[in-house]
Amino acid sequence: LVCFVLFASRQPPRACTDYWSEWKLCRSIRNLYHHYYTYGEMPSCAQWKKDYKNCKEWERTQSTVAKVQYGIRRGIRKMGSYRNIFF
Repeated sequence: LVCFVLFASRQPPRACTDYWSEWKLCRSIRNLYHHYYTYGEMPSCAQWKKDYKNCKEWERTQSTVAKVQYGIRRGIRKMGSYRNIFF
């Protein structure tokens, strides 16, 4: 059902500016410092940029490839919440 709704819609579920904002936040000095201090490595912000590019492609050309990539990314992101048995 989710895939059908995703393919039937003409616009991405989130605005492309949301992905751009998330990418800019990920690349900010404050976030880089915090992530390095907490985890000992620099954060990978490539997925936010990839999501932004897919979103722009989806808006511009109604590309099914961009829709599928978004659906896969969304499924991976939601998988953690589906496995959570405490809430």
